[in-house]
Amino acid sequence: MEHTIFDPTSVKATLKLVLQSRQHIEGDKKDTNKWIVNWKTDWTDTSVSDRAVAWVKAGCVGSLEQLEFTAHVLEYMKILERGLMDTKGLPPAFPVYGPTFYPPTVEYDALRKRSIFKEPARYLVEPVMVINSIFFAALNLGKCPVEGCAAKKVESKGITANGYTTIYGTHSNFKAIGRQYHCAEPGHGGFCTTSADYWKTRNPWEITGVPHFTHRGGSSRELYDYVTELRTHTTVGEMEEAITQLHGLNDIRRSTAYLQQARLQIDAAKVFKPAFVKLPTQILRARIVERPLEASDSVKKGKQVICSLTNTPNTASTDAQNSIKINGHPCSNSLRDIYEYFASKQRVAEAEQQMRTVCGDLGLDATVRIAAIARVYESGINKTTGKRFSKTSAPFGGGALTGVNADKEMGIFEFLVSNSPLEMALPLREYAERDKALGGNFALSGTACTDKCCEHRSSIQHALPNVSVVQDLAHLENRIIETVPKLSPSRGHVAKALKEAFLSEFADGSGRPSIYRPVSDQLARMDAVWEKFDKIGGVWTAPSRQTFKNQRKHVEKGCLQRPNPKCPCSTSPNETWHKILGDQFRGISSSITTVHFLTLDTILRGNLKLKITQNHTQPANSPSRLFRNLAAGRHHLFALDHQLRLLEDLTREKQLSFINVFPEHRFGVVQRAAAGAFRGAKMDRAKEIRKALQGHGLSDEDVTIFSYTLNGDSDVPILAGVLEPALSPFPGVKKRLAEQIDLTDDNEDVKVLPERVYIKPRLANPLEIIAGVYGPGPNAPPSSSSELAVTVTFAPPARQTAAGSTPAAVFSIFNKGGRSSSQQPSSSPSDSGLLTPQLPHANTATASSSPCASVPPSKPAKPAKISRTAQTFKDNLGTSVTSYNQAQEFDGPAYYRFMAFRVQELCSTRTSDTDWKHLAIKYNNHKYRIDTGMGPDPARPDPVTRDPSALKRQCAAAEEQVSEKLAGNEDANGLSLFWKHQARFRPPTKQTYTKLTKTGKLAKVKTCQRCRKQIDANEDGFTHAREHCDDGFVRWAKIPYPFPRFVVGAMCGPPAGGHANKGWELYGPRIGNEFHRIQRLIAMEVGGSEDEVKATEEQRRFLAWGEDAWREDLGECDFRKLRWT
Repeated sequence: MEHTIFDPTSVKATLKLVLQSRQHIEGDKKDTNKWIVNWKTDWTDTSVSDRAVAWVKAGCVGSLEQLEFTAHVLEYMKILERGLMDTKGLPPAFPVYGPTFYPPTVEYDALRKRSIFKEPARYLVEPVMVINSIFFAALNLGKCPVEGCAAKKVESKGITANGYTTIYGTHSNFKAIGRQYHCAEPGHGGFCTTSADYWKTRNPWEITGVPHFTHRGGSSRELYDYVTELRTHTTVGEMEEAITQLHGLNDIRRSTAYLQQARLQIDAAKVFKPAFVKLPTQILRARIVERPLEASDSVKKGKQVICSLTNTPNTASTDAQNSIKINGHPCSNSLRDIYEYFASKQRVAEAEQQMRTVCGDLGLDATVRIAAIARVYESGINKTTGKRFSKTSAPFGGGALTGVNADKEMGIFEFLVSNSPLEMALPLREYAERDKALGGNFALSGTACTDKCCEHRSSIQHALPNVSVVQDLAHLENRIIETVPKLSPSRGHVAKALKEAFLSEFADGSGRPSIYRPVSDQLARMDAVWEKFDKIGGVWTAPSRQTFKNQRKHVEKGCLQRPNPKCPCSTSPNETWHKILGDQFRGISSSITTVHFLTLDTILRGNLKLKITQNHTQPANSPSRLFRNLAAGRHHLFALDHQLRLLEDLTREKQLSFINVFPEHRFGVVQRAAAGAFRGAKMDRAKEIRKALQGHGLSDEDVTIFSYTLNGDSDVPILAGVLEPALSPFPGVKKRLAEQIDLTDDNEDVKVLPERVYIKPRLANPLEIIAGVYGPGPNAPPSSSSELAVTVTFAPPARQTAAGSTPAAVFSIFNKGGRSSSQQPSSSPSDSGLLTPQLPHANTATASSSPCASVPPSKPAKPAKISRTAQTFKDNLGTSVTSYNQAQEFDGPAYYRFMAFRVQELCSTRTSDTDWKHLAIKYNNHKYRIDTGMGPDPARPDPVTRDPSALKRQCAAAEEQVSEKLAGNEDANGLSLFWKHQARFRPPTKQTYTKLTKTGKLAKVKTCQRCRKQIDANEDGFTHAREHCDDGFVRWAKIPYPFPRFVVGAMCGPPAGGHANKGWELYGPRIGNEFHRIQRLIAMEVGGSEDEVKATEEQRRFLAWGEDAWREDLGECDFRKLRWT
């Protein structure tokens, strides 16, 4: 027996002996003996039965044995409370039980020589915990839960009227029952100590002994600690399975103990062997039965029937309705609720407060993997179609920014909406403020180490002008090594030589940093590395020269020089943190709520586990370091701080405290824009950041980087469909486009359509302009409700329709992607609440209504259900996920602008990411002319700034629509003018195999990883050689495709139908003789003979010189577009 057993029969008999002198005496009005118990009314069979019946009437579900045992406990509690209220106190021999009352077990009854075969269902009764101020006086249970309530009197209303609550445990469950109170303050009302609302205003770290209550029941403190401690090490599903197995093990042990005692009792019987009775496999639900009042019944006057409980099944109900599951285990939703309550009430604030104590020089990096996993789930009913929909969004296209100091503590963690370098400015400025409060000097002499130092320097120094931005050595080396063939035996030697070229002393692993050489020494040694391996041959590839040249520029600028050589500064700890955080999520998607909570929880645990020996960032005797050492790796910092405050109050001695600097600074999902200003891709995010930074000199070069993080590298391959369209912070115009486009405001050649007007193509040339359908533009004046219904049609007189009517052909053009002609995209206010303002209720009457007619008041609509992830998104970012999703859709003017842009710029899904970045700059420039192909006016500007990834995804959807329209109609006969214009540039067709394998199945499509063409296709025009691409290089060569044309021309002659340019005439014959040998040495990635190596060195230089000369000869020709010809 692990616990003290509460046996109602034995306890009652003991009390009758102990309280003989404290019993109620009839007629003793002076109460001379200070009575505690009146056995005529206290703890009688009638009082026990009445309690149980009242609970069942109130909706409490349980077995007859469970209800009666709970009633016995409360009868005992009534006597105990009465005894404690007396000034004399309890008699010395009074038996005290609680707060948890355990029912008799088979071992206990065996000691009492009771038969265990009589009513064996009593062994399935669960313990009962009484939530009473007698046992939990320190929690002040009688206090009103309303914050700020100053009520002096809170009246007790007795035991909860609806019975007990089931509390789930790790191995077994128990019941909890509390008290009801009523606050005298107006509007506060009553509250119950077993209600989840009562405990939501309490701090979890201040609660001891009491279960964790939820709206679904509750969990024991052991289960609560189990979930909160192990959630970062396992999933909710695995925890549910583990708890299920523990509950099953407890059931087996209880059944085994019953069978063992049954064996003993049967063997001990000498004359009459008792009949064996099995332990019940299900609990029968108690129900109320009534019988007429008899003469022998002593009941209150006016009562006509006697109610009692029975466990006999109701024949009118099913077995599931009559039975209760034995020792049911908590579901995964309950376990998830436990952790999210813990995280929202304690862990997030705990982690943020600890991260605000981190200071010192930083290494800045970003990871895509965690941000791509964070999803927002939205469901609802489409107001147009009436069908239910569900949608998943990944709003953080910029990745997750991490900042790790020299002691490897993470001090910055934030999900980025866009991947602009400007995104790191505000987190860094907040970090500098905290660093100053902690005694640091980051804002004046700090160092920030990033991957792309030169690209990030302007953005960072707009927030912190005195911070030095340096390059991470590991990324610089990796960029060079990645150009070396993977099979080259010199790959490792190159890495070692580069490291020795940059560093004079290496880090020892115990905190001592690496020492960098002077810039002049680094440049000389770097050139020596190139010459050394260039002579060896088979090491450098075609991209190596340009890569080496780019990285040498960084070294020449001093990007590797550390202002504080004694303090380590790199992004290698960031990469370690990225792996730790990424390992928390095993799938490719998770809710934003879970990701936000788990990442901050993991950061807190990781920061406290670190063994800090050097103290590069703070002295060992700083307040934050002393408190961290006192925690000794324990991550319940609020509980430790609460303990120290209690100790300080008792001893009057100053104790260490958990310091809290700048409590307004947040981490994880942070709302950087003003409340309500976040509207997905439509938000001018850079404008908000610029306002916060109070800087006006930022360059438009701060544009997004397609499919990569701030540092240009992704931790894992970006799968199609994993990342939703990222948000571009602002249009941004490259200087090199200024020669092609006049971007000044006085450009008269550029025609921009007026606001609220966009071009709608028709079957013929006449244009129809619909006004007021898609809502006002960004600069339009506020519109009235009448403007939303106006349709202005411009057409020749011969085709003019009646006033007020709508041409049927107008809406036929809206059929994009199979949309029916009766459905107008965003044509009604209810269909596009974000872009079109809702009509006021006063103007919703129809035109035929009389002026005095009024709209009858409608019933208030029920609030739409919102998912927990959507609620998290709204709470942290200040807008709904519906608004975010609507802002990213290509609808209305944006759709037709992009379709015209696709044909004009020859956009395709095969366009490279770099090209998409340049195309996005053109698309987002409102003064860049995009011809529709159906009239003199250009396409209307898109009010939404589009990210390159958004344009690429829309291009894929557009290609599907064009392919559907042209399916079986290659000549585009019978199509509208709009689709004929779209047919001018057709998407690349997907190639398929026609030959069969030996098993009779279609062969799998084989694609060349170099030129992305199919290999050994049977159809004409798509043939790819087995080993070589069409530029002559083998398909496994680490050389970009296509190789310069003049080299191919030297081998094959001028292109068919093309002109022999000067580059081919001058250099082609001289290169052609040695082309195959150079190709073989480069493509096979191995060195040749000694003579070949010497010849190759000269020929490589000749190739590079010839390519530069050929580029100069082309003049105005765009080398990048040659791949399309």
